[in-house]
Amino acid sequence: MPNGGVLPSCFVCRWAKKNTSESESMLDPIECQQHDFSVWLPMSYVCPNLGDPYDGSGLSAFAERVGLENGFVYVWLEFIYQNPEAPTLPKYHHELVKLASFQEFSGWTLEEQEQVFHQVQKKKEKELSGTK
Repeated sequence: MPNGGVLPSCFVCRWAKKNTSESESMLDPIECQQHDFSVWLPMSYVCPNLGDPYDGSGLSAFAERVGLENGFVYVWLEFIYQNPEAPTLPKYHHELVKLASFQEFSGWTLEEQEQVFHQVQKKKEKELSGTK
C-alpha cells in the first residue's frame, strides 16, 4: 500500500496455496486454488476474485471498490521517484495495470509471467518519463 503495507494481492488472498517450507517469502510463487494457475511474484498480481483470508479483512471489497474487471489478472507496478521538496526521501507511485485474461495468463509459464511483467513495467516507465 502507499502507506507501506502489503498491497491487495494474490499473496494475501485466501485462495493462495503457498509453499509450506520455512523459506517462504512474498517472492515465492503461489498456486491459485480458485483459478488453477501458478503466480510468479504473487505480491505484485491481483484479480477481481480476491478472497478474504479471515472474516472482516475487507480484502474482497477492494476489487469492487477499484473496479477490477472480472476475468482478468492485474499487476501492481511500483515506481520510485524524488520529490524536490524532500530530495533525500524516496517517494513511491503504485499503479494497477490490467495485464491479461485468466485464459491467457493461465497459459504462461512462471518465466513468461516474469518476462511480461518486466515488459509492462518498462513500457509504463517510458510513459511516466515522457519518452518513447
